[in-house]
Amino acid sequence: MDLPRIPRASMAPERMMTEQDAVLFHRLYQSLLVYAAQRTGVASGVRTTEDLPSLGKDKLMEIRDRCHGSGDLIEHFCQENPFSFASEDLESVRMWKHHVKGTFFIVKVTKEGALFLDER
Repeated sequence: MDLPRIPRASMAPERMMTEQDAVLFHRLYQSLLVYAAQRTGVASGVRTTEDLPSLGKDKLMEIRDRCHGSGDLIEHFCQENPFSFASEDLESVRMWKHHVKGTFFIVKVTKEGALFLDER
């Protein structure tokens, strides 16, 4: 089934991530990846977010999968807070324990939320 593309301009502006939110997301997520690389031993030499690009796609995907494979790693990150993030930022990170993995299509967007269709 072909679904129509939703033009960017028709998306509700209040649902769009601001540039400031995007910067914060990347800072939090990359810090989690550094933590996971060290904790899991996948890339124990990683010390900062600047080290991540040198790992390559396969290593980064392995680290990402370890982060999302168990909520324990995310919870330990939040408890230890190795990068001294604010508590509200850590609450955002904790929400990542409830992610849904997959490929989805946005079918409908309303004020209450969005309706997604799984690729299967």
